Amino acid sequence: MKNSIYDETWQGFPVLVEDDNKELLDLRLLFEEGNYQKIINLRTAFEKHPTPEFAELLELANKEIGQQILRFK
Repeated sequence: MKNSIYDETWQGFPVLVEDDNKELLDLRLLFEEGNYQKIINLRTAFEKHPTPEFAELLELANKEIGQQILRFK
């Protein structure tokens, strides 16, 4: 099964987070898709359930948004 949650990707295992609508989201997949704002919007979920992987993706998403704002991308 390709892209199964059991397959390790080049970035590691999925980082699964439940949003306010009880939808389970894979933050690594959101990052790969360039959906940085959605990751940033999940900060309250991070504050409730912080993990190192979530922190890393939150940091990277903020950097990507910053680069877009400054037109470095």
